[in-house]
Amino acid sequence: MDYQAAVNVILMHSTGREDVPLDQALYREGFLGCLRPFSGLREENFLQVMDAIIALRPHLAGKPAWDVRLVEGLWGLVVTARNWGLDPGGMLQRNCLLSAADTELLTLWVYCIEVAVQRLMRGGNPAEGLAYYREQPGHAEQSAAGDSPRE
Repeated sequence: MDYQAAVNVILMHSTGREDVPLDQALYREGFLGCLRPFSGLREENFLQVMDAIIALRPHLAGKPAWDVRLVEGLWGLVVTARNWGLDPGGMLQRNCLLSAADTELLTLWVYCIEVAVQRLMRGGNPAEGLAYYREQPGHAEQSAAGDSPRE
């Protein structure tokens, strides 16, 4: 996946793109889109986001600054998921829309995205976030970019 495609995937699963018409700016059933209104968690959304983050590695290696749109998209993914879905006062918890299992899964996904982005920021391998996900019970068969977690 090239740089622009990866950024677009992240933006469309997150806060949206500003360079296209609104009906094309977001995945309505994407990572954040499925949270409001809540329509269920979709693992394929998480895997697409992870695939895009992993794909950014060769494009961002050694770069001292990142595109603001990318940073906003990554930040938006985790902050909004936490605010809407994990915070006890957030709409999904407050309205009892997430089961305990859904809450645990969303927590895991947010953590894995945070690990991947943190590794990417430090010049490491963002696939470590996906590797952590695969290590969790019930997720061993899942794959995104196919990168090995360690160099």
